Amino acid sequence: MKLKINHLLLVSNFIFGVFSVFGQVFQTVDLDVKTYRNGDSIFFAKTAQDWQQAIDKGIGAYCFTKESENRGILYNWFAVNDSRGLAPQGYKIPTVTDFENLIQQQIPLKSSFAFWETEVTEFSNFGAVPRGYRSYDGGDFYGDRLMAFYWTSSPSKKSLHSYAFLIQDESTNGQILEERRENGYAVKCIRNFNESVLPTFVYATNSEIKIGGSTVLSVRDGELADDDQWIWFEGNCDSKTSIGTGNSITVFPTKETTYFLRTKKGKQPFVCISKTIRVNDGYKKPTHISGNDRVCDGGTVDLTVSNGELGVYSDWVWYENQQGNLYSIGKGKSITLKPTKNTVYSVRAETTTGNKTELISKEIQVLAPPNKPDKITLLSSAAACEGDYVSFQVSGNLVAGSEWTWFVNDRKVQTGGVFRQALYSDAEIKVLASNEVCTNSAFLSQSIKVYRKSKDPISIEVSDFSYRKKRLAIVGGELGDNAQWKWYKKTKTGNYKPISSASVIFVSSRKEGDYKVMAEGGKCTSTGTGKVQKIEYNKYTYTGWDEIYAKTQGIVHLGF
Repeated sequence: MKLKINHLLLVSNFIFGVFSVFGQVFQTVDLDVKTYRNGDSIFFAKTAQDWQQAIDKGIGAYCFTKESENRGILYNWFAVNDSRGLAPQGYKIPTVTDFENLIQQQIPLKSSFAFWETEVTEFSNFGAVPRGYRSYDGGDFYGDRLMAFYWTSSPSKKSLHSYAFLIQDESTNGQILEERRENGYAVKCIRNFNESVLPTFVYATNSEIKIGGSTVLSVRDGELADDDQWIWFEGNCDSKTSIGTGNSITVFPTKETTYFLRTKKGKQPFVCISKTIRVNDGYKKPTHISGNDRVCDGGTVDLTVSNGELGVYSDWVWYENQQGNLYSIGKGKSITLKPTKNTVYSVRAETTTGNKTELISKEIQVLAPPNKPDKITLLSSAAACEGDYVSFQVSGNLVAGSEWTWFVNDRKVQTGGVFRQALYSDAEIKVLASNEVCTNSAFLSQSIKVYRKSKDPISIEVSDFSYRKKRLAIVGGELGDNAQWKWYKKTKTGNYKPISSASVIFVSSRKEGDYKVMAEGGKCTSTGTGKVQKIEYNKYTYTGWDEIYAKTQGIVHLGF
């Protein structure tokens, strides 16, 4: 006994594996279609009431096993016997004889991947799944994990009965039974060699071509019955005139066209598969429209197609959008426009045969020339210390699309109705209205005087000036406008008393003391608290005139 696994075939919406047993070719998985071969829907009996309704009317019906779509589909025998055909093209429902021949081969029947009550260890090409069945009596489900029922196409001589094939959990073989036609069983199809099997789909060398080009349509799978052939049609599966026969055909569409494939011996209504070929003129949709999106009233704007591509028989066509309607305004890659109001412009590639790309659009905003500001108001002091923030507010009629622009000493610094900035030197503040498209308005201005602040010295330099004197000098620091250096000496009470206003002072080196210098007065407050220098007592020991002379920098002393 030999088992042969054939190729996969797409039938309706499910991929079926097939295997052959002495000339019989069964599907390895159960049927799960929800329409008849002609496309009509099979009645879906979701509830027990629906199942009873199908019984009362004697019509075909299907349901999910235990109302679960993942568990497979069960059919009543009326669906099996419907003239519209339950089995996909190229297949049929097995007869009693087909199942009897299968029983005689004594091959494994149960799927080892299904949930049988008793573990299945042998691999089975037949792949029976224990879905149980749905009873005609009340629409209940029975036999889950214990039974796999399959309908035959053979009616029984017994009234309201037909033959079914049963595989039970405790048995390794199957048996033929007469069962009520209203029951819900699974269906396993068998190959009908008198009928061709349609391929999975039609292959095309190119699914989109340019005008004047061609593409080859071909069959890669499927199976022809004896004396049958593939027939190709254009635009209509039921057409009486074909455009060719055979496994492949070359087509030259000039517009988007759907091609159909069916077999010569197919029954009406014909079962077809199709392939749509898109046709363009070689054009490519542009990515965007380049050009300014704002223009001054009365001015012009140039728009250009960017990154698009035209074909042999196409051109760029421009449109103006007015209240949702498109009006053609010109052709070409670029266009010069003089809009009088805000307007959306669009462009696309179009052919003489009516093919076209999608529109891409750009809105152009028309701006009025800006007006001169009416007034500029100082919100802070007219005089400031360096680093202080100065604030102004501008008022006036600001037209749409424009903004107030501020300048400090002719340098643009910010926009908006209020100016606020720290200044460090004298400045002229200007404001005008601008929109970067039209000419700027005239400006208003105001000058601000900025006074320098004093800065503390970096240090106090101490040097010997004479035998009894030391020289204290300021190092670094800076006097602000109208400020002066002020020296202080620390008193016994801990307070400082002023002693001088010079930049350099001379103090006794024979007395200890703390001296402080700081900038005082002026227009602005000093930035610090001054510098302090401590002078320690310097006691000289007399050893001779030469030593005294040297320590006093050569100054002649008249006396001791």
